[in-house]
Amino acid sequence: MSQRAIATCEHALRIDPQLTAARNNLGLAHAMGGNAAGANAAFARAGDRATERYNIGIVRLAQRDFNGAAAAFDTAYAARPSLAQAAARANQARAAKKSGNEE
Repeated sequence: MSQRAIATCEHALRIDPQLTAARNNLGLAHAMGGNAAGANAAFARAGDRATERYNIGIVRLAQRDFNGAAAAFDTAYAARPSLAQAAARANQARAAKKSGNEE
């Protein structure tokens, strides 16, 4: 599934390299396939630092890497203080870590 999603996103980006949604989806597809470097690279090209770190936080949260998720969300919030959702997600990750939800 992730290979098809990667191919679809790459095709969309060949047509319009500025498609932010395609870059975000490409990052998610790489993450689903276990390619963290590919995910990080796609997220880095998808927008500003806040967007990049927020997306990485989402992936780390899904992977149950709560420390990594909190750090990514904190960086996103520091880069764009108006991104209140990043602060909320950081707190969510810390709460999950504290309650022992890590694998």
